[in-house]
Amino acid sequence: MQGDGQIFLFHEKNKNFKFKKITAQKIPINRDEFIKKHEKIHGKAKLRNFFGLRDIMINKFDLVDTTSIFVSSMDYDIDKDCYKMSVFRNEFINVDEIKLTEWKKIFSSKQCLTSDMNYEKQYYLASSGGRIVKYDENNILLSIGNFDGDGYYSSYIHSQDLSNDYGKIIKINLKDSTDEIFSLGHRNPQGLFLLDKDYIFASEHGPKGGDEINLIAQGKNYGWPVATYGTDYLKKSSKVDKTNNSHNGYEKPIFSWGNNYGVSQIIVYKSDYFDKWKGNIITSSLVGKTLTRMVFDIERKSILYIENIPIDKRIRDIIEGPNGKIVLLTDQKGGVDGFTEIPEIIFLENKLNKN
Repeated sequence: MQGDGQIFLFHEKNKNFKFKKITAQKIPINRDEFIKKHEKIHGKAKLRNFFGLRDIMINKFDLVDTTSIFVSSMDYDIDKDCYKMSVFRNEFINVDEIKLTEWKKIFSSKQCLTSDMNYEKQYYLASSGGRIVKYDENNILLSIGNFDGDGYYSSYIHSQDLSNDYGKIIKINLKDSTDEIFSLGHRNPQGLFLLDKDYIFASEHGPKGGDEINLIAQGKNYGWPVATYGTDYLKKSSKVDKTNNSHNGYEKPIFSWGNNYGVSQIIVYKSDYFDKWKGNIITSSLVGKTLTRMVFDIERKSILYIENIPIDKRIRDIIEGPNGKIVLLTDQKGGVDGFTEIPEIIFLENKLNKN
């Protein structure tokens, strides 16, 4: 899916990969109206690049007979001139011909955001999170960033405020349309992966030098902006981390990077295709342009070994393909007002595996 909601089927035929556009109802996020309203002040290119879809999940649930597709996205309220994070659901009524029904909004974050929430009167759309995973047959989990409401760019400290959904991981019940805060104290959870209910991994953008991996447990507080191993970008270090790098009183990450990593997605590799990687955590990075393979000790809940694998591309997303190959989606390169590279889909193959 593209940021504006266009949907494509990516398929292989005779070892050639093609995109086929899927005809579907436009997702009702009012993207064009948001851009038109604010482009004179904030720039059309910037708003187009940052306002839109965040994640897509296709999965089967016992609640319905068909396969569901979920999309997280920015969602503009025209009347109130503010935006939220919303989740939309659709159903495949014909899988063979890829036909969908109508989009239904199943969740919206409680507080509607405006440019007035921060000191510079800007739209901080990047710290948004938006990852979706299946939790069980009745629930999904959604990560939501703090949209820079962290006491640094703004007087708000969203992630420690239980009256809103920002800087949280939210549990959404598909059966009765209720939702609850699953965990809090997050800055910008870019990746989310559920191995099982006891092992939910989140990769998170921290401030400078503070990217981290958290093992998520319901009801726990992960500390942002009170506890972090990172520092402020403008060297006003008194505004972040009140624990002297101890994380005392908060859940500690199982790993935290230093400078120049820029973590994006996280998975736990399950296949035998890369046989020595089975059960390993794999993360992708933007700034670092690498994959990182980590050997995780389940009993100790700790990282034992790290291997960095250079890709030389900003990596936005990573999945394990049906055949065990690892598939990467690279990121656009350039500033917010113009990009110089087209994203690529890259397949990683095991040269020692002839299957």
